[in-house]
Amino acid sequence: EVLCPLQSPASLAEFSSPEPCIYNYKKGFVPDDARHDILVADMTWNQAKAFCDKTPECASFTFESSEQRPVRAVTVWFKRISFTDPSGKGWHTFVRSCPQPSSH
Repeated sequence: EVLCPLQSPASLAEFSSPEPCIYNYKKGFVPDDARHDILVADMTWNQAKAFCDKTPECASFTFESSEQRPVRAVTVWFKRISFTDPSGKGWHTFVRSCPQPSSH
């Protein structure tokens, strides 16, 4: 699964919705490929979700931790793709799913 980045203001407006995005949990990691990285930073789960929410090209974030939603900072990779390799023990991925804007 590959997501095309939306970069123009018109594209972002067309695909934005007032409804909040949800994050679907997947065991495993998004494979390492710098072409798909947006940012690598140490954050808690809540901080990672907030960053992904405000970053239009963020399709997922992935990290290694003993906790599914860490309250202490862990190294988080923000990705433009959501393909997840389930073989990564101890890795967690959250894939962003945003509602489609309603048609008027």
